[in-house]
Amino acid sequence: MQNSLLLDHKTVSIPGQKEHLTFAQVTIWDAEDIFTHGAQITEIMDSITPDWVVSIIALHERKNYMLASSTKWKQYFMNLPKANKFNHWLVTDHMLLRKEIIKRMLDSNS
Repeated sequence: MQNSLLLDHKTVSIPGQKEHLTFAQVTIWDAEDIFTHGAQITEIMDSITPDWVVSIIALHERKNYMLASSTKWKQYFMNLPKANKFNHWLVTDHMLLRKEIIKRMLDSNS
């Protein structure tokens, strides 16, 4: 997962926000133990940038598991893809690709 996060992330400029957001997405089959990787994911992403979100698509569950760098970004994403809080994670009720989430972000600020 470390290589995926380091090599496949995009920086997005969001209208109305001062910060640029770095957005990484990883696809896995089963999210059974994903919650045990939160600290590792946070450490990797913090080494890239202070403002980030990671979306992990779990194909088997057909959901996104999202982790964000701050409470501000967690709140922001709570309103975009209908997401529920679970510990430090946001869990969507269906799968969304990064481009779909970014489009919703840009559309919600236009």
